[in-house]
Formats: sequence, structure tokens, C-alpha cells
Amino acid sequence: MSEKPKTTKKVLNKKGKIALDIILVAALIVAAFSGYKLVSGLIGYQQADQKYETLQTEAKKTNNTADTVSKSSIDWDYLKTQNPDAAAWITLPDSVIDYPVTYATDNSYYLNHLFDGTENYAGCVFVDCNNNHDFKDKNTVMYAHYMKNGEGRMFTALNNYADQSYYDGHKTIIIDTPTALYHMEVVAGIETTGTGDYIQLSFASSTEFLDYVKGFVDQSTFKSDVTVGENDQLITLSTCSPNQYDGRYALIGKLVKVQDYDK
Repeated sequence: MSEKPKTTKKVLNKKGKIALDIILVAALIVAAFSGYKLVSGLIGYQQADQKYETLQTEAKKTNNTADTVSKSSIDWDYLKTQNPDAAAWITLPDSVIDYPVTYATDNSYYLNHLFDGTENYAGCVFVDCNNNHDFKDKNTVMYAHYMKNGEGRMFTALNNYADQSYYDGHKTIIIDTPTALYHMEVVAGIETTGTGDYIQLSFASSTEFLDYVKGFVDQSTFKSDVTVGENDQLITLSTCSPNQYDGRYALIGKLVKVQDYDK
């Protein structure tokens, strides 16, 4: 009768056990850190939502509408107690875009600070630091984040303009300032990148200005019925796009003054 082959068990030596322990500890640390980031992220989103909801409640005297008004619907005295550099209030009807806007001293601070200066990666809508503080530049530019949470706060909704049907239902954006009410009549929206040369605040000639607009229109993800003349002003809204690495979505519109407010 033949003998059964002997089985051998591999026994971890001391070094092997130590290596396994290190791997397990590292895995636990990664899991704990991922959990911490998830929880802190949710808390950050909630904090930003609560603060902006409070601002909407305290600063808005009436709901913004596209109707002509003689006085701003924003309590600018209150808003300036929260941030003396308050620039505007931007509203895209039938969307979550309903936020205060601030003037920036650089183009990085408000990427991770709320309107009141609280550090939070939700950030704030802000005007390009190279723009003047009067909405009289040939092109005034605003930035805000693309947010993946929930309904997509800040400027996430701008990416919806990739579809013609969204433009058809959202042709006007309201921009309320301390001195006047403006409409942004949407002209074009493009997919680009952070390194794309799509931001220009001033122009050497009318031809350069109109060529800039034409470049947007030619690449636009939708067709608009709004035209831009050489004497018009633009406003540009810029946010990230999830459709490509370092993606951006930029929306331009004609800035039209609807009403100067009573002094």
C-alpha cells in the first residue's frame, strides 16, 4: 500500500508576519481616511447649503423676477455686513443658481471660501479680479464651482446648456446689483479647458470684440436668437465641466441694463 504524499504548510516567518501587519494597518488607515473625507465632505456641503440658504432668507426682500423694478430686491446693507465686497446677486430662474456674488482680490481665494469668508471648498461666485467694480467693462467674468453633490450647487447647472432644450427654457439670467438690475441674455456656451484661451476682458477694437463673440457662437452647444453688436457688453460665466480632463464650460451673454435704481 503506497503512502499518501505529505502535505506541507507554509508558515509565515517573523518578517512575513510583520509585513502582513503593516499591510493590514495601511489598509485600515486608508479606509479610515476615506471615511473621514466622506463625512467631512458631507458636513462641508451641509455647511455651505445652510449658509447660502440663510443669506437667501435674510438678504432677499422679495423673490427676484425678470420684471422691471424701481428698487433692488436685495438688502444690500445686510449683505455688505456679511461681505463688504458684495458685487451682485445672480439668479437663473428654475435652477439652484441663486447666489450672492463678490468682487475678488485674486482668482483663488473664493475657490475655497464662502461669501462670508468661511473656509469651505464649495466656494463662492466671484467676479474676475481683473474686472472693474462697476459692471462697465466690455466683458465681466464670474466664476464658481461645478459641484457633484445633490442637485449640483454653485454653477453646476451651466453644464445643462449643453442641450438646446435647456437654453430654450433658460434664455435670461438675472443679475441684481446695488445700483441697477441687469439681464444676461444668453448668447452662446462652449466646452473648453482650463488652459483654453477663452477669457478676455477687454478688446483693442470692435472687430476683435465681434470676432471673440463669433468664436463662441461658432462653437456653441446651442443656438441662440440673441445677437451682439459692437457697442454691447458681455458677461461670461465659467465653471468646470466633467466631460474632459481640466474641462470648463463657459457661457456668454449680452449684459442689458433693465433698470437704474432710485437713489
